[in-house]
Amino acid sequence: MSPSIIEHADGLPQPQRNWAIVTIALGLVMAVMDGAIANVALPTIARNLDASPAFSIWIVNGYQLAITISLLPLASLSEIIGYRRVYLAGLVLFTLASLFCALSHTLLLLTVARILQGFGAAGILSVNAALVRFTFPAPCSAAASASMPWWSPSRPRSAPR
Repeated sequence: MSPSIIEHADGLPQPQRNWAIVTIALGLVMAVMDGAIANVALPTIARNLDASPAFSIWIVNGYQLAITISLLPLASLSEIIGYRRVYLAGLVLFTLASLFCALSHTLLLLTVARILQGFGAAGILSVNAALVRFTFPAPCSAAASASMPWWSPSRPRSAPR
């Protein structure tokens, strides 16, 4: 008897694939839209919290700095512990921090909540391209990666176009 070789299917089966891409897309939309919404609402937030514009800008800066400093370390961590774990941890942290934002009644609490929300958003954003790549089978992901920017990790290394 020869040892049997088990080949794992590439990508997810069709019903799971649809739910996976919807989940990935919703998480991405939440993380990106949240930054834009805070920018638009910043004058109203500052007025409601009786904060000066100079201090209220930290609501936006804290979110953006948290994403910036943690995006690459979380992408590296996802290579070690798994993309799904980092994505789910980011989604849970983002959701809980959103609740914390809603319950915040001072500028300091809101800023801390937004920083936590930024770390959660970085967990979502750091792995979404990898999750899409592993959600679709190779022929589909090859076509999808052709439309990605030249720096995409799923695309063969070549000179930028």
